[in-house]
Amino acid sequence: MPSAQKDVACTVALARLQERGQFTVPARVREAVGMRPGDQLLVRALGPGRFEVMAVPRRPLTDFFKGPKAKVPDIARLRADMGQDLAREYLARRTPASSEVAAARES
Repeated sequence: MPSAQKDVACTVALARLQERGQFTVPARVREAVGMRPGDQLLVRALGPGRFEVMAVPRRPLTDFFKGPKAKVPDIARLRADMGQDLAREYLARRTPASSEVAAARES
């Protein structure tokens, strides 16, 4: 067993359970396992009076950006297209249909 793992395996400390069910992981245990503030912990019940606590591995932000990159929409182009669509709809409502124009001319 490498010495670093041996040191971690031998790290033991007491912690006291507080009224609200909280306890502090002692500093020497946090240091031995490399825990930092904000790390998430997984707690698993093992039986009466026994549980284990495991640090959930942190994932680097770069893990979330692997794989095909999402295509970023061109906002200016989307706005221009929407503007044209809205203008067409507006004009269609405001402009009488060609059959209405022809009927008006005949009268």
